[in-house]
Amino acid sequence: MAELLFKTVSYKLRKLVEDIAIGEIGLPDIQRPFVWPPTNRLINQAANFALVEWSDNLAIGDRPPGAYVPGLEARFDPAELERMYELHALWPGWYGMDYPAFLEERRRRMAGVIRRGFRALAG
Repeated sequence: MAELLFKTVSYKLRKLVEDIAIGEIGLPDIQRPFVWPPTNRLINQAANFALVEWSDNLAIGDRPPGAYVPGLEARFDPAELERMYELHALWPGWYGMDYPAFLEERRRRMAGVIRRGFRALAG
């Protein structure tokens, strides 16, 4: 199951997409915000996106991750957080890194998530 970052859900990503397609869920209910606020010319990087709940995105605003992530992490037990981070190619303390180093490491981890997904599909 692919989860939203900082949100535990009981439905699969396929169900979410189907519900959006039939109009059961409106796209404003979820958003893909920037992890880092848009103050850097490198902001439009795939490594800087995260799928979070709309209400969380509103609360995050344009604050840097170090200002909002610890509060979001506190919602989850360590095993849940570890699994979310694994699926979203994140790691403990990522929000304390400088932006270029974060992008480099997250790209590497995203490639690993994709590689594991293809291996799982291939059997």
